[in-house]
Amino acid sequence: MLKQALFVLIMTALLSSCGGDLTKGTNEQITGTEVINIAQSPNPMGNNNNSVTPAEVSVSVVGTKTNVLYIGMDNPIEIVTKDRSTENLKLAIKGGTITKGGNGWTVRVHKPGKAVLTVVHPTKGKFEFTFQIKRVPTPLVVLTNGEVDGAISASSMRVQEGLMAKLKEFPFDCSCAVQSYTLYYIPKGGEKVELQGIGGKIFTGKIKNLLTTKVKSGDMVLFQNVKVRCPGDMVNRQANGLSFIIK
Repeated sequence: MLKQALFVLIMTALLSSCGGDLTKGTNEQITGTEVINIAQSPNPMGNNNNSVTPAEVSVSVVGTKTNVLYIGMDNPIEIVTKDRSTENLKLAIKGGTITKGGNGWTVRVHKPGKAVLTVVHPTKGKFEFTFQIKRVPTPLVVLTNGEVDGAISASSMRVQEGLMAKLKEFPFDCSCAVQSYTLYYIPKGGEKVELQGIGGKIFTGKIKNLLTTKVKSGDMVLFQNVKVRCPGDMVNRQANGLSFIIK
């Protein structure tokens, strides 16, 4: 018993001479307390699912529709916490603008790249989440009947109203529009006719007259150099062409 007591006294003295704080000078987070050193925590940036969950706090920033931010769109964002309370949290963004509304936030971005969203907790520091920024995808341009190419009857071509720009499987209610195109009409055994189209939703003028009165079996109708514009676009972008053989 005496030897054990002496051993305890010696170890106590040694620990006291070392300062008594075994965590001092380390870079590790202190578990079981309210201390969170975000600057020293490993990889505070969001990963692929934009989630950071330290031992003491669980916070995620997620897109309501998608975890990609699209230029020109109102991107809805939510903060998800373990206790479902976000009243004391603030959200800031680098690489865009953000507004609060209802139960979430709306983010607007202006150029491709990345945006960093920062959640600020009043006592537990900051949490950063990185989101990819992309342009609205280039739409598929089709005739009113949804066709892009192939054989089409003269009667069917005559009733087409114009060209439409369609986005497939895009999570937002988004409208792109055809801005211009070049129509090539190649009659069977005749010379090529070239006409410039402005807009595309409705065929007008010479183009409408040609498509409703001239096309016949064996002719070819091509829509080339098609330009479209989507939300967020500063200039027109190139889209697909269309080609038809009149049967």
